[in-house]
Amino acid sequence: MTYEIIEIRNEDVMDDMLDTFDRRQVVSKRYCIKNSVKTLEDIDFIDDWSLDERRQIVNDYIRNAYEKSLYATGVRINGKLAGFMVLDCHQIGPNDEYAELKQLHVSQKHRHMGIGKALFYDAVEKARDLKFSKLYISAHSAYETQVFYEDLGCICASWLYPKAVESEPYDIQMEYVL
Repeated sequence: MTYEIIEIRNEDVMDDMLDTFDRRQVVSKRYCIKNSVKTLEDIDFIDDWSLDERRQIVNDYIRNAYEKSLYATGVRINGKLAGFMVLDCHQIGPNDEYAELKQLHVSQKHRHMGIGKALFYDAVEKARDLKFSKLYISAHSAYETQVFYEDLGCICASWLYPKAVESEPYDIQMEYVL
């Protein structure tokens, strides 16, 4: 299947654009950091977004992205958003070396098709164009998500962004050297 990554422009944004986006993830194994060691543990939960969370993501990250120094791209398949990515172009880190990958999601039925990888590399290219040297990722702790990022070359972050750690304490903080 072929698809194209497009920048999500403000005229493309609608309040309900994520209402049918299937973000659902069944988690049976997750990683956690214990005593500075990344450990795999059994767990049983389903992670998904409520309608309010979906609409909040549209408002916080996608609507007026450019005006907020965010870069938002997506992939549409049959007119529906199959995946999207949001890169925060503000400098963070001890030497302002990081751009933060704020969102990277692929709808459940479109996973394992290369869309997530393509969106990730789109973020990498944009961050390089902006002269960043690293991407910062607060990544879901699910085993599958961690394998995805590790396969792309991401590693545990050498610096922890306090805002990300506070916002998502169960996430694994990762980075990608550009």
